[in-house]
Parts: sequence; structure tokens; C-alpha cells
Amino acid sequence: MKKHRGLCGSAEWPKLPLHLGVVGDSSQERTVLELKEEAEKKLGIKVKHIIGQDHEPLDESMELAAAHIVPGNTLTDVISEDVLEEGHPEAQALSQPADPSMPEDGVEIKDFPHGIRLMAQQAIFEGFDPQIEVLENWSDLKEVSALEEALPPGHVPLARLLRLTPEDRTFPAPVKVQVPTCAGADTGWRSTSAGWEKLDTVTFADGRAMVALDHFCDLVITGERVPLKCLGFLHPQGEHAEIVVMHVGCKSCQTGLELLCSDEDVLQPLRACWPSLLYAESGLQFDVEINGENHSFEVFVALLSGRSCRCNLSPKRTVLELKEEAEKKLGVKIKHIIGQNHEPLDESMELAAAHISGNTLTAVISEDAIEEAHPEAQAHSAADPMPEDSFEIKDFGHGIRLMAEQSIFEGDPQIEVLENWSDLKNASVLEQALPAGHVPLARLLRLTPEDRTFPAPVKVQVPTCAGASTLWRSTSAGWENLDTVTFADGRATVALDHFCDLVITGERVPLKCLGFLHPQGEHAEIVVMHVGCNFCQRGLELLCSDDDALKRLCRCGPSLQIGTYRHDEDLDIYQAGQKSTMKILFDRLPLPCRVYAQSGLQFDVEIRGQNHHFEFEVPIRSATPAPQLAPSPHPSSSAGSASQAPAVAGAVGSSGVPNPTASAASTDMRSAASQQGHLLLSGRFNSNEIIEYMKAVKEQLEARNVPVFMVEATVGQSFADLTRIGLCRAKGMVTFCTAEYGAYTGVGYETFHELEFAHDHRLPLFPIRLCEQWPPAPQNNERGIYQNQFVFKNGLVYVDDRQMTQAQRVADQIAESVARMGIFRNLRFELQL
Repeated sequence: MKKHRGLCGSAEWPKLPLHLGVVGDSSQERTVLELKEEAEKKLGIKVKHIIGQDHEPLDESMELAAAHIVPGNTLTDVISEDVLEEGHPEAQALSQPADPSMPEDGVEIKDFPHGIRLMAQQAIFEGFDPQIEVLENWSDLKEVSALEEALPPGHVPLARLLRLTPEDRTFPAPVKVQVPTCAGADTGWRSTSAGWEKLDTVTFADGRAMVALDHFCDLVITGERVPLKCLGFLHPQGEHAEIVVMHVGCKSCQTGLELLCSDEDVLQPLRACWPSLLYAESGLQFDVEINGENHSFEVFVALLSGRSCRCNLSPKRTVLELKEEAEKKLGVKIKHIIGQNHEPLDESMELAAAHISGNTLTAVISEDAIEEAHPEAQAHSAADPMPEDSFEIKDFGHGIRLMAEQSIFEGDPQIEVLENWSDLKNASVLEQALPAGHVPLARLLRLTPEDRTFPAPVKVQVPTCAGASTLWRSTSAGWENLDTVTFADGRATVALDHFCDLVITGERVPLKCLGFLHPQGEHAEIVVMHVGCNFCQRGLELLCSDDDALKRLCRCGPSLQIGTYRHDEDLDIYQAGQKSTMKILFDRLPLPCRVYAQSGLQFDVEIRGQNHHFEFEVPIRSATPAPQLAPSPHPSSSAGSASQAPAVAGAVGSSGVPNPTASAASTDMRSAASQQGHLLLSGRFNSNEIIEYMKAVKEQLEARNVPVFMVEATVGQSFADLTRIGLCRAKGMVTFCTAEYGAYTGVGYETFHELEFAHDHRLPLFPIRLCEQWPPAPQNNERGIYQNQFVFKNGLVYVDDRQMTQAQRVADQIAESVARMGIFRNLRFELQL
């Protein structure tokens, strides 16, 4: 398969929408033998040897680090000769085309990741344990060169590359495989002992291929190339941009994009499904060159209804010109455009001067349009399905509501949330009635008393997860699908005339794992929820607000997408040889699971054979820009600043008295949060003089556009949390080296540990010498002295300001070094005179 390499990486057709830059993790202490044995187990074959970078078999006793194996790359294995000699018999192609409808009686369904399904008789599942493996690379296919020769000109793979195992077996009865495909898919191919053959038994419908097979093989779906398009997404502060590559007119690509666009961990704030990370010139636009053509990605103007248009946002245009363009495209009269401070923008201002934040601007239409009941003025106020005047509402928890006439409530109707699927009436009958792949996507409900009918219809409203599309109710004859249900805004509303069990279902939606970490590293939590699901998001917010759930934990990132699961399927989480198992219950999402934490900064898990690293995240908060301060070695006192320095900068105890020995990592959340990292200012807060000096250097660095971070724990804040924030996002550290800097006191978060962290993570150090002896030698503190001698080596240059009077010169030297090293991409240093 050809890979088209360009600005963003390599485009691979079967994996669109394209995810570029996926990072893996691997242990370098394992041996080649352990790696081989794991591969044999997962691939179901006997591996003869693993091929190294010199194309020679690797010594099985070597550790991976010694074998120079690069984490994240692909290793080639050679299966043993006896397996090759055995071969496997090939059967004749099935004479009847596959039927993409529901499986016949006696046929069961097994779901695999990426929407892939295997339908076969129960005896096949019991006797063969068939598996479908998604191959990572075109080269992983059997006899790939033979397939390339067989493909028609211009054909490319348009679905996942699949391998059905065990490979040496044939089916006693045909099986059917269903595979989601991209636009243009029209041909199926399977491997045989003689090479590859084109399948006549494959059918294509609704973005899926259905193929009947009689033996285990590799399976490839191809078609002629479909044009690609690039969508642009921009970080509101211009930190970076994303390109999303997908097929033109492809429902499969569009479905994936819509799901991830609604997810806050993917594209809702910015990130794309399988993105390519690009440089952004500003928070307004960015430009790329692809195939020799320059393209500018612009920003959208949206009405309160949600309807939007794309406008040219050249920084030299005025707000008035932007408004007029939006009026013309949207067909409405706009009163004003809303700025970052939620106030109307001055129409005479240029866009660059308006400091427009975000990749979507909000427009408010004029009052006369509202008076005329313009459709755009009313669209945002679409009525919540509330009851009629004679109806009353009763809430039953979990967002479930019953709306009925008052006379019905006098009979004391109840809605019970069932704990298990087996608690439903005639659950087996419902399972047979469900469409293939449907799972419950809301709470399982029972309306009681069961032997009653309603004298007048009632309405039940139930929150649902993403993908909910069908409602079922129990009857005396079994279960029936209700056509009277409506789905809107993440809720199902249905009218009922008798008490019954209610189940809401839909096709599976991909899942993601979010990480949460105890500040002291006592434990971590994995939360499983749907991608792009508002109901799951609200449930997560409730968990995060509860002291006994997630409130005391800190969010970690990045999130991990784990694909689709079956209802009641086990999710296995591996850590350091230990396994935690949780049941995937779709009617109970989001689901938390406690796991082990390596520290208060990070933890690792393995799910479905994929290692993932969760790391403490900085909470991003929007704020107004910090004022520019005049360059002065000692700023004038102000509330909460120099005059109150000890109370603000020191760690505040239960008595409210600052701890004079607390270390500093001095924090301005406003300036640090919006940056792609910062310089951590590290020093000991044991005198007003050093506190004021650190603040002076901080202000001078900010005046030179250097992002800095300094922990100032006020009442109600955690000094430990803020220090971890500073450390995790640090791209370098400025050390204010007084005589006691780096002392080990055992109190926890102190300069000793900050310096240790910086050295372990190879952060650039910018020492400021404020003491006579160099390096600093804390009194009666062996550990601190030895670490200082080790880290502050003779070759490490420092800035000397022992009198603490030249904050401007110190900031000049640090800013110049930072700019020269290229630590912050957009930093331009200008000497302050």
C-alpha cells in the first residue's frame, strides 16, 4: 500500500478519519524472549525469531534496551518452519451471496473493535473461539505483493485490514463478517494458500460490507480512491492547530468526526479525531501548504441558534467588515459581535486589536429581527418537552421524570430503576427482538403498580446516552418497539397507557477512559464513558463534585479511546502484572474503577494490549490578561502582593499563619494556564526580601513575554496541588539560590524535590546566585548539599545578583537565554533599556 507523505505525516486509507502522531509506551527492561512469547500468545502462532534493526534475528536473552528497539515502532517476526510446512486446506468459494440482514435463527453475534461483527452458529463460537485481529500495517498481510498485483489500478484499502484466526482451521458452516467501510468500497479480497482471490460473496450497503466465509483468512476491502479533504481546527489561544483528513462525502468518516467533535477530550474545544498537530500563527487563523497549494483556515461566526458561517478573519479587517460578511452569508441583521469579555466589539477596531478569542464568534441579531419573530431569533428557545397545563411532574432521580394528570398521581405511580438486565420481564425475549449490535443506552425502568392501566396517557422522560434510537416496552405477549418515542437533547420522551418495563437501546458508541489521580498518589481512578455523550458528561460532573467520588482527585490526561464493547463485557485493566476487571454496563455509564498510582504525578495502565500513560494536567482557566508592570527591581506594595507577601506566598496552615520555611514555585495561574508550558520559579519563602525579589524577577520576565509560574497558595488552595501543576508543565526552572536553597527538610513539597524533579526530567536550569558559597550549602543538610553539588556543576552558568538589586538585568539574561534555546516557539527577546 502506498503511503502519501506530506506536511502532516502519512495518509493511510483504512484508518480515516486519520489519527497522526499516536504515541505508545513500552518497557525496555523486558527481554526479546518475553516479547516473542507475548507476540506468540496474541498472534496465535509459533514465532521462530524477531528481526532486529540490522535485519538479523535478535538474541532472545537481550533486554529490549540493549537490542536498540525503538518504542512505538513495528518489529517483524518470522513464524516457525513447521507452521509453514503444515499449511491449511482451502475451501471453495460460497455459491450464495451474503445477506446483510439479521443473522438466521441459531446464529450468534460477536462484536470486535471498530464496529466489526462476526456472525456464526453457536457451535463455531464454542469449538473454534474465532477471533478477528485488526492489522496495523499493509505489510502485515499475507503475501502482500501478490495482493498488490491482483488489485485493479487505482484501488486502495477502504476498511480495516483483518485477520481471522486460528488460521489453520476451516468452518463446518459458513460465517458472516460485517465491516464498516469508507465511501467507494466495492470489492472484497481474501487470502488463500495460492495467494489472494476476489470475493463474489460480498455485499455493500449503508457503509458496511457483509461477506460470507468458509475458512479463516486475511480479509481486505478495496475500492477506487475517493478525494480527500482537510478540515482545520484552531486552539482559542493560538497554541496550536489541527488538520483532520477524511474522505469527501463519506458517511463513515463523517460519523466518526461528529462523535469526536462533540467530545471535550477530542474536538469540542479543539482536538481532532486522529489529528495532525500544526503551528498556529494566532488564535484567528493558520495557513498550510499542501501539494503546493496555500490554504488559509478561517474562523466561524455563529448565531445563538447554532447556525454559523465561515468568514475571512484577516487581522487587518475591521469588526464591521466581519459583521457585514456574516450578515450576508447568514441572511440576518446582526446587532453586534460578542468579544472575549462578553461585551459588544467596537466595529471600528481591527480584528488583531480586538483580541478575538476562540475559533467561533457569537453574533446577536438585531431587536427588530426578534420582534418580527425571525426564525433565528426563536431557534435557540426550542421548547423542552414540558407537560400541558393540566399535567404535573414527578422526579424519580437520575433525571427521570413522569408527567401525568393529577388524578393519576393520586394512585401513587412509581418508577423503579432496575439493577440488572436479568431483572427485566422476559429478558431473553427482548434479547431476541433487539437489532444486531444494540445495547441499552439508558436506565432500565419499571413503572408500577404493574397491574394497572392509565385512565389517561402519561409521559415519561428519560436521559439517554449518545446513540439511543429505539424504545421497547414489555407487554403480556413479550416486548414491542414503540414508534411514539422522540429523542432530543439527550433525552427520550414517550407516551404510555399502561404500567410496564421500559428499555432504550441503540448501536454501540465508542468508549473512552479518563484518568484521575489522588494528589498524594494514594490511588488513581479510571472513568469509562461514551465518546461525545452529554449524559455521560453530566454524570462525570456529578462524580467530580462529590467528596466520596472524584472531587478530591485531579484530572489526568490524555484520555484513552478504547473502541466499542458489548454490554456486560469485561474490561481488563493491567498494571505491574496485576489485573483489575470491571463490567461494561451501558445503562450505568459513566463507570469509575480504582487503580494503582505510581505517584502523585502519573500512572500507567494497559488496556486491550495498549499501554497508556496518564499524567497530571494543569487546569486551564480563562482570565483577563495580566497588566504590564513597569520594570522595577522592587514593585510597589499592593493588596495581595508585596505588602502581604508572607501570607500570600507561604503555605497557609490551619491557623492561617504562613509557613516561613515553605518552598516556592511562585504561581500566576492566569499567565501560565494559557501557555504551552512555562518557566517554574523555584525558591524558599523564608523572608520578605526574597519573596519581593522573586516577584520582581517574575514581573520583569512577564514584561519580556516569558511565561512563568510561581506558587502563591491562598486560603482554600492546596500548596501541593499548585506545586505539582508548576512541575508538570515546566519547560525550564529558574532557581533562586539562597544559602538554604535545596535543603531536604522532609516536609514534602520543597526546593529539594523541585530540583530533583527538574534534574530527573532534564529541564533546563537558570540559576540565580544569591549566596556567597557556590553551589548553595544548606547548614547541617547532607542530602541537600550533595544534590546541589551534583546538579549545579562547574559548567552550569549562573546569573550573579547576590545583593538582589538587579532584577531587570537578571530577567534580561534569562529571557535572552530562553529565546536563544528556543524553549518557547513564539518568544522574541527584546532588550529592555
